Amino acid sequence: MGRNRKGRQCGGYGSKKERFVLLRHWQQEVAKVTRKNAQSRQAQCKLADQLRRAETDNSMRRRVRVDVLTAWTNARLKDDHIERIKREGALSIASELQKTSAVHEFSSLQER
Repeated sequence: MGRNRKGRQCGGYGSKKERFVLLRHWQQEVAKVTRKNAQSRQAQCKLADQLRRAETDNSMRRRVRVDVLTAWTNARLKDDHIERIKREGALSIASELQKTSAVHEFSSLQER
């Protein structure tokens, strides 16, 4: 039983140090990979956030643009309506003047 003690002890100081160094290297590699994953996740989140913000800005710009176009169109329609009312008023005044100043066939140019 006592003959094979060395195999179960996993070596002396040198192999313990080697195992410690290997463990430390392993931990460093794991930390590197974890950090890279965290950074890529952060970058992905940042990019998604920027895209979301840009989309929101674009939709706001679009909404403002539509509002401006609507207001402009309404103003044009209102102006057209006012112009039509003025034109109709002028035409009715002109027709009334024509009716009231009916020209007699026998009157001379000076009497007109």
